Amino acid sequence: MPSTRTALIAAIALTFGIGTACAQDFNNPPTAALKVSDGVTTLPTILDNGVGDSNSNTGEIDFSGGLNGWFTNVDTGLSKLIIGSPSDPQMDLSFNVAYLLLHSVAGDGTLTLEFSDTGFLPSPTGFTGELGGTLSGGIGSVTVYDYAGPSNGLFDTSDLLCTMSFTSSPFGSSCNGTYTGSSPFSLTEVVVITNPNRAVGQASGDHSLTAPEPGTLLLLGGAMAALGFMRRRVGS
Repeated sequence: MPSTRTALIAAIALTFGIGTACAQDFNNPPTAALKVSDGVTTLPTILDNGVGDSNSNTGEIDFSGGLNGWFTNVDTGLSKLIIGSPSDPQMDLSFNVAYLLLHSVAGDGTLTLEFSDTGFLPSPTGFTGELGGTLSGGIGSVTVYDYAGPSNGLFDTSDLLCTMSFTSSPFGSSCNGTYTGSSPFSLTEVVVITNPNRAVGQASGDHSLTAPEPGTLLLLGGAMAALGFMRRRVGS
């Protein structure tokens, strides 16, 4: 019986790629990008492994820097192949930003972070967006928008998947949407942080966007059922 159980666990690991997640294909060129804007100034687009990206891993962008009254402290965007793959769309954007009154200028009361990647394949696909975080001081709201782009171009916001907005702290929720357009397509996460009075404040959070694969869910259900059957046999 122990050998059968070991074999089943090994099969589950093989099915879900457990133990091989770090075997990334770095022959594929990086395709993700990050944009930062405060409504007055837009920084040059930060390309994966390009100028402004402090992380050399393909599929991860780390950025720190100031923009008028705003200071962003290691905003991190994750995409394939750090998380997910072209056929398993997953993206994550974490942020920690502060507004410093000393450096404020007229009109910079809104900070927008956009994280985007291209080359996702399945269609149609259901998506789930999740956001959790905190806000304080002069920060009035944190809003996220998730988009799919049938052009497969960076920052294509043609198809809104879902959106959430928060005005109190701590905050957290999820939303769902479906993409029914063409493949390949792009995905874009947008985080908008408002500071209507341009007062000192801070906002931090983590926003994930995933597309659970129906086949994967069925396999997982079957595997769990098999483990339950084995436990019943061992106990009998």
